[in-house]
Amino acid sequence: MERHADALRSAGLQVYALSNEPSADQVALQRRLGGRVRFLSDPTGAALDALGLRDERGAPWYDRVFAGARPGDIPMPATLVVGADGRVRMVYRSERIDDRPPASELIARATAAVRANAATGERRA
Repeated sequence: MERHADALRSAGLQVYALSNEPSADQVALQRRLGGRVRFLSDPTGAALDALGLRDERGAPWYDRVFAGARPGDIPMPATLVVGADGRVRMVYRSERIDDRPPASELIARATAAVRANAATGERRA
């Protein structure tokens, strides 16, 4: 997502990343991304559970070996497009840790959400 953050922002979208890590642990990555992605912390995993995104298998072996990933549950990647009315317009649940939808699909869904919101006077996705 971070590779497409600028294109998504140009389309009127804001990119958020939800993680089960404490917010203090997210600071370095947020700085590296230059603020293009806003991080949300869910250390208890309540939001992950509500969205069905907890992966009890944990990080892949290569992340544990080469990147020092901690053992334990991890959030499975997912992408949601939420309309200004609060309705979820799209959910993309990843099959793998590196599986993401194309930016063009997100922009198309967000554009559709803007059109749907036009009837209610909203102008944002």
